[in-house]
Amino acid sequence: MSFSRPFGEAKLREAGRARTTLAFKIRCVCPINGATGPGPAGAKIVVGRRRIATAETCLVDGEGSPRSHGAAPCMLFDLQP
Repeated sequence: MSFSRPFGEAKLREAGRARTTLAFKIRCVCPINGATGPGPAGAKIVVGRRRIATAETCLVDGEGSPRSHGAAPCMLFDLQP
């Protein structure tokens, strides 16, 4: 699961600003193998402030059952010219 994509697609990215992940936590609910089939993954920004943002993501199997989920705080900062 990637946490950089939800932050990159969010409107938190402005010209002259960058971001870095502070930490991340992933919880595997069920095993993922070839029998689970392909399934969608989704992510959303939960809290977006000027300096810190938090994203959540979820991975489900082909039947819609959750397989894993996680969260990551991200620090936003200004780039030096």
